[in-house]
Order: sequence, then structure tokens, then C-alpha cells
Amino acid sequence: MTVTNNVALQLNGEDERLESLSLPMGFANLWTMSFWLKPTQFLPGPLSSNHRVLAHLRASTRRGEVLIWGARIEGSKYEEEIYVELGDSNGARMRIIRFNSVQKRNEWRNFSCVWDGTSLIAYDQGLLIQDMLIVQSGGNDSMNEPAGGRILRVGDLLEDTGPSLAAWSGIVGHISIWDTALGPAEYGPLISGGFGFDLLTSSGTYTSSANLKHWWKPGDDFPNVGHDYAGDVSLTSGTNATATGINNVISDNP
Repeated sequence: MTVTNNVALQLNGEDERLESLSLPMGFANLWTMSFWLKPTQFLPGPLSSNHRVLAHLRASTRRGEVLIWGARIEGSKYEEEIYVELGDSNGARMRIIRFNSVQKRNEWRNFSCVWDGTSLIAYDQGLLIQDMLIVQSGGNDSMNEPAGGRILRVGDLLEDTGPSLAAWSGIVGHISIWDTALGPAEYGPLISGGFGFDLLTSSGTYTSSANLKHWWKPGDDFPNVGHDYAGDVSLTSGTNATATGINNVISDNP
């Protein structure tokens, strides 16, 4: 297996996606999720929708659910918002927060969201996002790891099969999850280092390597496109999806 740290995965916005089996994820009420993204203009016509799903983590109910989706970037619009929705330990919708102006078409950006057990915040290129709107706040303010684990799908809603109105269109780079809330200073090395930064080793102001639970480098370890470098949750082509493989791997990185 050769890792170059200079490739990523192109998703077509129709029926290409990655997903895991239902497994324990190793984090619950304290976590950070980080994504390298390069959105493209969404498709016109019947498959165009008002939002596209970047990642969806859930069990058979909404207990411990995380749903991350963005409004479409279309026409003359260059940037758009990303929404993050959370489900509490009872399966109720706990948070919906809109983070504004964080997707930028044809530009690599790092989007990271943090749940610290009380508050949901997010960072764009390592900077705390101040322009945000709390759409919904409720539930019991507690997330858990459901019995039987959760499924992670990248690029679409878990409920969708075949061509999907919610499929994400663009290039997906490294995805990482920690079981802690990364501090603001830790993003500097992550952003400046891009794909080449080793998340498994604490360096400089990045001190949370021991808390890294999952680290995927989609496209960089073909044919094991969704190999997990920090855990044991592999991602493969999603249910009833077009096979996501070598034709999706492109030379592109931040």
C-alpha cells in the first residue's frame, strides 16, 4: 500500500458514496470531526437539490446522530453555508446550527466541527466561525454511542439508495475524528501541513494525537479506498451506490 498524500476522491453528486458497517465509533459526548473539502458546482436538472450531504453518522434511530450538509453552490454563487445537526441520547433532535460562508467552490477548505458536551462550534481553515445561526436547540444535551454502533456514510444520507437528491458533489480529502475537543491552537499545524501532516504524531501546538480515533485518506490507498489509519472502521462503496474506486481518484490536494 503506497500513500502519497497528494490524491483525493471525486464524488459525482448522484450515486457515489462511501460508508462503514455498523460499528462502535469510540466517541460519544465529546468529539471533533474534520474534513478537507473542495466543492464543485452542483448538477443542474432533476438531480439538483437545495442541499447536499457531506457526512451522516447514525444508528437505527437518531441516538448519537451527526448530520453535516451544505446548501448548493450554483450559478454566480461562490460560497455557501454548512449545517450540522445532532441527535441526543434519546433520539431527539438536539442541535441544528448553520455555519455561514464556509463552502467555497473549487477551493480546498478545512471544515471542523466540535461538540464539547455542551456547545457545538466549528472552524473554517482553523478559524472559529463567528457567523452562525442556531436553528434548533433542545433535547437532553447528551450524546451516546448506541448499542450496536453507528454507520458513517460520506457523501449522502444513510436513508438514500441509488441516485440521490442529497448526494454531495465535489472532491473529498482527508477525514478525521478525535474523542476530544481540539483546542484553537491545534489547527495551525493541521491547516499548514495539509494532507502531509501526520495526525498520529503530536507536533508543535497539535497535542491530541492520542485522541485520534479515525483517519481516512480517501483515494490514497487504492484499492482500499477507505482504509482507517487510526482505527478499524473501513469505508467502502455505499449501499446501492456506483462503485467508488480508481475512476474517482484524482491528483489534487490542499
